[in-house]
Amino acid sequence: MLRSKTLLFAGSFVLFLIVANNVIHYALTKSTLERNLERELASVASQIQISIENSRTAAEYLEEQIAEQLRTASVGAQYALDPDVEKVTNERLEEVSRKLGIDHLTLMKRTDDDIVLYKSSYPGELGLSTKKWVPWYQAFQQLFDKREVTIDWGQSLPNFWSGPFEYASADPTKLNINKWGYYYDGSTNYIIDPFVSNKKFEEFQETTGIQAILQKTIAANKRLLEITGVNPATFGRTELKTVTDKGEELKHNVTRPIMFGETRYQAAETDAIDVRLAASTGKTVKEIDKINGKKVLKSFIPMAIEPSANYVDLDGKPIDTYVLVITSSYDDVQRELSGQFASLGLQIALVTLASLGAVLLAIRVFRKLRERSVRETQDTYIEEVNQLFTVVKGQRHDFLNHVQIIHTLVQMNKIDDLRRYTKELVGDIRQVSDIMAIGEPAIAALVQAKSAVALSKYVNFTHRFGELDRDAIGIKSVDIVKIVGNIVDNAFDAVMTLPPVRRNVELQGWMKDGSLHITVWNEGCMLAEEQRKQMFAPGYTTKKEGHSGLGLTIAKTLLIQYKGDIRVEADDEKGTTFHISLPIH
Repeated sequence: MLRSKTLLFAGSFVLFLIVANNVIHYALTKSTLERNLERELASVASQIQISIENSRTAAEYLEEQIAEQLRTASVGAQYALDPDVEKVTNERLEEVSRKLGIDHLTLMKRTDDDIVLYKSSYPGELGLSTKKWVPWYQAFQQLFDKREVTIDWGQSLPNFWSGPFEYASADPTKLNINKWGYYYDGSTNYIIDPFVSNKKFEEFQETTGIQAILQKTIAANKRLLEITGVNPATFGRTELKTVTDKGEELKHNVTRPIMFGETRYQAAETDAIDVRLAASTGKTVKEIDKINGKKVLKSFIPMAIEPSANYVDLDGKPIDTYVLVITSSYDDVQRELSGQFASLGLQIALVTLASLGAVLLAIRVFRKLRERSVRETQDTYIEEVNQLFTVVKGQRHDFLNHVQIIHTLVQMNKIDDLRRYTKELVGDIRQVSDIMAIGEPAIAALVQAKSAVALSKYVNFTHRFGELDRDAIGIKSVDIVKIVGNIVDNAFDAVMTLPPVRRNVELQGWMKDGSLHITVWNEGCMLAEEQRKQMFAPGYTTKKEGHSGLGLTIAKTLLIQYKGDIRVEADDEKGTTFHISLPIH
């Protein structure tokens, strides 16, 4: 039962180690896959960053070129128009704008407390006030006063200033984005204000600009789902809108939260937090989320840029950092992990079955070995008892012979011969009496039986025992016989390789300090250090065929059961001695 429990515990422990190993392997695989994905995304992000920055720089350059073209158009309009705004008609402005190749042309007049759009080829702008246009109104004042704009926003040229692309307050749809230029050199009493739509700018973006780069990058990488540029100063916040003179709300292009890209995989609650965290710390933030039924990995990467009027915060100040949000599919990692998990489950199931089979097989083998050892021990015990009966029968037969011889010697009056014969007979009787005086019948019987075996094997077997108290020992007689008998048999086997004159075996026993002490000594020492370490192992033997190697194992097992001890001393000169001690119960 104890061995079965031990085997079950060992099997369970092995199974635990295998499961733990596979779980650790699963965790490491997950971590490795995620790191590989992150490295891949980091590489893609680096490439995207370079491409986007190049494209953004090109877009800014294009916008500067458009501003210079607006200045050129302004100078041309100046020569085509009367310097007095009152003498210029809206129809004339429409005609001039067509010739200059611009969308529309407006003239701005300064009043006592405002600067208004006074004449225009675009009817929607007529009469609009600019007093609330911050910081545009400040730029207009500087043009009228100094003929140059010094505010750190937009693009300044000699006698000219242009702001970024922005929504038009005069547009009833509030969807069109235009770029305006403002020219004033003092030769007229108005600011010349030509403007164009962002049509050409959008065409650039779609063919060679940021949008084109994003589409090509996503198409080339199957894991990428979306790339978005985010303004951290306005993303997730209330959108800035201005109320026009007509009471309409006007949003601003330069404060738009999404600078470029799409937002199909946006998580409103967490994205704003991650965007601000990435921008404030300057470190990439990662988030795994499930959006639109798909598990995704989102990387929020802070990107430093030169401040520009194209991207500003809610106070109109240009930002120096935007956040690049790269959304990639987590399905590949999930699929591989699912495969790993399925493989893990299969391995655990197979190992469990194999472990259970091995445990059951081991239990069966140990049971057979135990039954075999018990059977061999019983056979040995029966053999020794039979030997004892044979000795007793022999002594009974000899007793009758002794009586007849004594009777004959008396009748023949051979007193000297009778004296010699009875002296020898008394020696044999004393030897038997010594055995009977041992006090423990089982040991006495064992000694008698082993004496007979020793005689047949030409072994000089001697024994010395103090008086043993059977009741005080408290150990089963059959177990004492197993312990002592197996060790004596081992000693007999050991001396059989020696010549008869050296086949000496001695058995001693005594009680002292609450323990039964027994020593078995035999002449000769043929035990190497390695043999001494293994001699009590099941099945280990140095003898020829016919020996199971279980005798010493049985003795050791019984000693452990009774909390006893056994030690071996081996020396070429002193021989081999087994020391046994058993506590008296």
